[in-house]
Amino acid sequence: AYFYVKHNKVTMKQAIVLFFAFSICTLPSLASISLLSHGVSARDSAPPPGSIVYRLFHVDSLIVARYATVTVTSVVDNSANVSQELAFLVKLPRDAFISDFRMEVNGKTYVGIAREKSQALQEFEEQQDAGNNAGLVESVGTSSFIVRVNTAAESSANFILKYEELLVRRLSMYQQTISFNPGQVVEDSLLTVRVVEIQGISNSDVPSYVQTETMSDQEKIFTYAPTIDEQQTVLDQALTRDVAISYDVNHPGDESAGLFVVNECVFAHFFSPSGVESIPVDLVFIIDTSGSMSGTKIEQTRDALESIINKMRPTDRLSLLTFDSDIEYWKQELVLVSEFRQQAIQYARSLQADGSTNFNAGLLAGADILKQYGNPTYVQLMVILTDGQPTAGVTNPTEIQRNAEETLKGTRISLNCLGFGYDLNYELLEKLALNNNGIPRQIYEGNDAQDQLEGFFEEISSPILSEITITYSESVVESSTDTMFPLLFEGSELVVAGKLSCSADSITVSISGTGSTEAATFSTTVDISADTNIAGFKPSTLRLRAYLHIQQLLKKRLVAESEEEIAEIEARALGLALENNFVTELTSLIVVEENTNKTLNSDGDDLEAGPNGDLELDYDGGYGPGYFPSAGKAMVASISMILNAALLVAIYCH
Repeated sequence: AYFYVKHNKVTMKQAIVLFFAFSICTLPSLASISLLSHGVSARDSAPPPGSIVYRLFHVDSLIVARYATVTVTSVVDNSANVSQELAFLVKLPRDAFISDFRMEVNGKTYVGIAREKSQALQEFEEQQDAGNNAGLVESVGTSSFIVRVNTAAESSANFILKYEELLVRRLSMYQQTISFNPGQVVEDSLLTVRVVEIQGISNSDVPSYVQTETMSDQEKIFTYAPTIDEQQTVLDQALTRDVAISYDVNHPGDESAGLFVVNECVFAHFFSPSGVESIPVDLVFIIDTSGSMSGTKIEQTRDALESIINKMRPTDRLSLLTFDSDIEYWKQELVLVSEFRQQAIQYARSLQADGSTNFNAGLLAGADILKQYGNPTYVQLMVILTDGQPTAGVTNPTEIQRNAEETLKGTRISLNCLGFGYDLNYELLEKLALNNNGIPRQIYEGNDAQDQLEGFFEEISSPILSEITITYSESVVESSTDTMFPLLFEGSELVVAGKLSCSADSITVSISGTGSTEAATFSTTVDISADTNIAGFKPSTLRLRAYLHIQQLLKKRLVAESEEEIAEIEARALGLALENNFVTELTSLIVVEENTNKTLNSDGDDLEAGPNGDLELDYDGGYGPGYFPSAGKAMVASISMILNAALLVAIYCH
């Protein structure tokens, strides 16, 4: 109004009318938006601060023979005299499967049941179309789970989520990381991790605020019960509590075929020999130095490379090249680290970022060096690091895969792909690595990115066996997960699970591979006449077998070439997921009332419909319960603002 008066567009009287018209028209929308920040509709009174109270937040993890079952429990009270939307959020490990979800809301219990993904979605949509509440839990490619539910005034909601994962041994330690961030101060807040291992727990490493209780050589309990002051400090400083529990077990000597555990005619076999000499490596680093790597990324890469080169063994051989729009070689051959270590470090320090991303050319150039100069008695490793999409040369992912397959076919080269950050085609990196005996890994941006890069190299820097085959007595093992592996690194572990003949009393295990100087063989005969008992706990071999088998099948699906092969793999993985109630890429959980086959329905005040008329469950970001504004109300407010603007124009024109 001031602008139009100043420029003689309207009179002062007209400006005043315009101002008041705008104020009156926009007041309802502004009020609605203000109330949305409190999670209530404009027709409700805003709940008082602190009306959402988290009475209990517990995370309990039981790890038996490397297999972890984690239960997250939360009790949330709504003390306001109006209904409010509560949310329960859990951040999950990348490879974990949700296996159970249940909640108690307004006196009723609801549970999640696994369905084939499209079937679950169809049922969910049918319930929505009918105007009923419907719950759906599905994997959408992130690592978090969220459920939102509208609760009645002065009531509470109990949430219980269970997920499972197999701990992977890296750098001589098993590690479980649990995100413990309730989002506000909780009076009853407790994390408990119980570890039970038949071989005995040799050492452990936990944060200083975690308490350790040794029950026996085979069992330890780790607890974290933060005080009110500790929780407030975490909140005030916007910190996160990702609690890492690391431990290792007593591993047998270099002639042992590993650990064998049995339960209900299903076995799990863990192989991680100690005292085996490492095999020298031929290593080619292929580094993305395009413009998107500038700044912190290239600085962290330079520092990581310097540290990695310093740690390489004198007998290892190294080459280093970079790619942006073009290829630049440090040495177009493999040279002994003992003779060229300082020169390699100086080159790494000089790296600068500029240009486009010719990923395909960098990949093929690195492969050519290993094919031409690789030592057949060494382990051949390629490590390619990129932070973006291919933008120069060959950019089609399918063509890049085909080129890699053709150039690496018939070689023993292990292609390891590191994706730096988020703006990249990680699926391409996964396919390239899994199809070429390598490991894909995402490097997350942050202060510890250099540590992540160095940690990955430490994992693969000391191979102890290659071309490994594990065989079992044919008459005893009816089926098993994969038994052939390209490489075993020092500090890591191979795991096989399978179905046994229930009438068998013993099994012979034989492991063959290539060591540092000659063929290596490990063999043993194991008594399987009785189930394994570890400090009163029995290993979950049946669920471990299903978990491991599904993970391997999903990786095979990623690199499968024909539609028939993909369909066969999906059918096998789906059957296992449904049988074990796992949420995977192929399945979802549909929420039903306990002891019924009916999908969650609206029933008066027993379970009120959410703001959009449904209960919302999904994978999403964050961890900890809370309540959130409704997308539906926000849309109404936005439409109202648009109409107000149109009215304003109409008034002015009139």
